[in-house]
Amino acid sequence: MPLSTENKAGFWDSKILGWEKDKYESRVTGLRHLFDVNRSLKTRMDLARSAIRAVGPGTTILELGCGSALLLPEIVHSKVKRYVGVDISTVAIARARAHAEHYASRCSIEFLTGEAQAMDLPEADLCFSLGLLDWLEPEEMSNLLRSINCRYYLHSYSRYEHSLRQALHRLYVYSMYGHKYRRYTPRYYTEQSIDEIFSECCGEPPAHFRSPRLSFGALAYRLPSPNRLPQTEVLWHFDSVAKHYESRSRAGLWKHLRVRELEGVRRMIGSSPVDTAIDLGCGSGYYSRLIKETGCRRLICVDFSRAMLEALNLDGCEKIEADIEKYRGKKNVDIVVCAGALEFLEHPEEVFHNASVMLKPEGALVVLTPRECLAGHAYRAYHRLHSVGIRLFDLAVLDEWAQAAGLRLDHYEDVAPFSIVARFSKRGPLAV
Repeated sequence: MPLSTENKAGFWDSKILGWEKDKYESRVTGLRHLFDVNRSLKTRMDLARSAIRAVGPGTTILELGCGSALLLPEIVHSKVKRYVGVDISTVAIARARAHAEHYASRCSIEFLTGEAQAMDLPEADLCFSLGLLDWLEPEEMSNLLRSINCRYYLHSYSRYEHSLRQALHRLYVYSMYGHKYRRYTPRYYTEQSIDEIFSECCGEPPAHFRSPRLSFGALAYRLPSPNRLPQTEVLWHFDSVAKHYESRSRAGLWKHLRVRELEGVRRMIGSSPVDTAIDLGCGSGYYSRLIKETGCRRLICVDFSRAMLEALNLDGCEKIEADIEKYRGKKNVDIVVCAGALEFLEHPEEVFHNASVMLKPEGALVVLTPRECLAGHAYRAYHRLHSVGIRLFDLAVLDEWAQAAGLRLDHYEDVAPFSIVARFSKRGPLAV
């Protein structure tokens, strides 16, 4: 016999605040940063932030299973018109209401207590839930989806799989509380079963997002095109670290590594005046600031991560969200810089061809990449811990791509411990 609503509420009243503190608020440092057992939960929260940004300002957001409304600061910052949070726990809702007092003047905020699948829910532009579907039977999920009236949605769920990690998870939740609460434990769904339920209730199957960062978790969603969730691990990685990328690059060991690379790029750019420049894969603007220091009149910063561009705080630059493998923008540019981006591309040789098209006859391309060496392999291993694969290069390959694009190698230097920086110039017009 399933738990009553009252018993479910008691379960969450006793659990929710401590669970939130442990999963989302605990500071992770040192080796625990590399092996963060809560990474999948933090990942889905970051993806919810992406969905909130996608629907834009002036909208109504409905969060089901909101807990204490940890995402409320980001929701308010997105300039939504109205936020409604729903949770079965009176303890969580009391904390959420106290939390909301700081933001009451900035948008309409409302909280409802009860089981979402049994409530008359308000209409919304975006409805999202992080973890709620895990606790619903298929019939309850169907009832919930039928009661939602929204344009867009994002719901996390746990994928059913035959794996040791899921077996351990089942054992953990049963031993911790499942045996006490009549097997009230998370459910696991196949993608096919999610498609069937959503198709029946919403008229069409959802898009799915899966990532090693989510472990066996996944997201079922519908968002406005082209504002979809990041479809590559590289884009997801940079979206997720954008907020603190610049500050972290200026501290600790990373600071010393980047200062060396910065000086190498500075030497390749040279002291000649730069009128127009493009920074490909600009990120949060570390090298963009260097280019601007040359007296550059027009600086175009290009990156495929919207979150990175939002973190770029530099006056007098033009920001463009684009894939640098395909970007061919402003023509007759003095210099194109691509520092720290080639290694993340599937077809890095395209950057050389595109740069040659955009450069003046006397223009130059400056690239900074990790090279084939022991330290370079250590750098690649570091990124693998974040589910991101990178390439390592040697000068011969870079020069081959440059020649094919109508560029010649002017000079280069190795930058300890694992980078190479090189300058290439045009040797004549390139037919396109």
